[in-house]
Amino acid sequence: MSIHIGMSGYSGAGKTTVSRLLSLRHTTEWRPRITTQPPRKGSVPGTEYYYATNEEFVAHSAAGHILHIHPVVKDKRPYMTGI
Repeated sequence: MSIHIGMSGYSGAGKTTVSRLLSLRHTTEWRPRITTQPPRKGSVPGTEYYYATNEEFVAHSAAGHILHIHPVVKDKRPYMTGI
């Protein structure tokens, strides 16, 4: 049985930091989210997000790699983030 935990909060609240610390403490696996959002300045792919094209995102979803899809509109541009 797999248990999946999702965290939510405002940008910069520490969601990634807390989730990584929990994964270390409880010897679980932490995985970055997948998003169609363009990388932010200074972000490193594969650390907080895996950046994908719309086509890659759809392919991952169709293959069952995404448990939950969260649609977002930022700066009038729609994109999707998946867990």
